[in-house]
Amino acid sequence: MADIMHPLARQVSMTDPTATTPSLKDAATLYKTGQLAEAQAVYSQILDVSPNDLRALHGLALVILDMGQPQAAIPLLMRCIALEPNTPAFRLAL
Repeated sequence: MADIMHPLARQVSMTDPTATTPSLKDAATLYKTGQLAEAQAVYSQILDVSPNDLRALHGLALVILDMGQPQAAIPLLMRCIALEPNTPAFRLAL
């Protein structure tokens, strides 16, 4: 399978300009600056490589919530809770 990266995600590697994969910091920066579609793409790419990354799962859920799609965020938050049941932030986002 070819390594396909969202074109905007390639542009946003602020932590390392030579990086070929986006970081959580990149995704969080995009999210904080209101670039929700781009943040969603970066979080999704991180999850393609590390499907149980709690920070990426939670970040993607928050982005999706902010995009007005709560039903799509629920499965992500439930995965977070399943992986780390003692973290209140995951339950509060529900």
